[in-house]
Amino acid sequence: QPTEVSDMVWQSLDRLYGTLQDECRALLPDHTLPEALKELGMVRLFPLVARRLQIESDEERAVGFREYLVHMSQMHQVVAMSQQLQEDIPTSNHKYMAHQVALLYQCLSFPNLGLQRYKRRIEPEFDEIKARTERASVPALSERQKDWLWGITDEVMQVAVDLRGDASAHIREWVEAMTE
Repeated sequence: QPTEVSDMVWQSLDRLYGTLQDECRALLPDHTLPEALKELGMVRLFPLVARRLQIESDEERAVGFREYLVHMSQMHQVVAMSQQLQEDIPTSNHKYMAHQVALLYQCLSFPNLGLQRYKRRIEPEFDEIKARTERASVPALSERQKDWLWGITDEVMQVAVDLRGDASAHIREWVEAMTE
């Protein structure tokens, strides 16, 4: 039975390889498969596939698809937490606002996003937000705190969704490939 599975895997890989050759030939008929994959930028975007096909790359260190997905997931967390905070600002009860700000703070810690400057802006405000929402009988932010929180979450979202900005510099190759 292990040989049957192995045979099925090899057959599937052969079909994929054939499809890849056909697609590259259709796009760039005068190129070999390695030349076409390099020309199309696929070697940069899929370094593991290139390595498995024994295609040498001139790239020092390409960002793989997995890294791209992780980056986009982290950006999504930042945006989603910012949106949640903005949705809760107009409400009359801010009981969990300090906890939500702490979650946003954690999201801003992802190393490749370069959003640490926003963490530094949250730090001086956090204790006051926490005190105001934990000690009051009806936890509510002050108007100044609401304005500040709206402003910083708005700014964070604008930076996070700007795929050509600094926060996405880590995945620049992917952004360029996806927008071509």
